[in-house]
Amino acid sequence: MPPMPILGRSMFALNATSGKPIMPKPTDVLDESIKMWSDGTMLRLWANPSR
Repeated sequence: MPPMPILGRSMFALNATSGKPIMPKPTDVLDESIKMWSDGTMLRLWANPSR
């Protein structure tokens, strides 16, 4: 597995040091992004950003 980018590491560190989860896990963000790109949601949002 390639090294995690600085954003991902900082998200994990912030969640670990705070008393409650305040940011989603980077893997959850990636999973949701993949779902939104594959079902066309991201394309619709880019085509009509006012929504």
